[in-house]
Amino acid sequence: MSNEVYGYLEWNHPIDSEKMLTTIQQSTNLGIERITIEELYNFPEKLLPADKDKCLPFIIGDRPGKTNSTYLIDYLDYAPEADIGLPVNGKERLMILLDFLKIMFVHSKCDRFVVAITDSSQIEESKVVSLDKMNAEIMSDFEQCAPPDCVYEIVKET
Repeated sequence: MSNEVYGYLEWNHPIDSEKMLTTIQQSTNLGIERITIEELYNFPEKLLPADKDKCLPFIIGDRPGKTNSTYLIDYLDYAPEADIGLPVNGKERLMILLDFLKIMFVHSKCDRFVVAITDSSQIEESKVVSLDKMNAEIMSDFEQCAPPDCVYEIVKET
């Protein structure tokens, strides 16, 4: 079992994606690595990037250098003495991820932001959600099933 958070940022204008990626990663203790478009496993065709040259596909990890998000999105509460490098409360860890996604959206000034939160790259549904409603929507999805196996297209407004 491999919990994953992966997706892409897309722009209609030139951007130094490497510099932006470094800046985003430095703002947190999470990992973010560049992946290829082909590694956007099971994305619906309509949610794939329009222009492969104007996007930054990524995967987020529990910490720098990691590409697995097991602790971030398993939504389990661990014993207080557990040493996982993140808070032991599942909801707190999810909030760290949601804050990170907001940082990515705002800092990147992207035109399109699509992210999947899955168990083993399984995608059951896709949703469009505004940035201001993102936390409530994703937290609600986690209450029903964690991880939700959903692709979210994050937009400024709905």
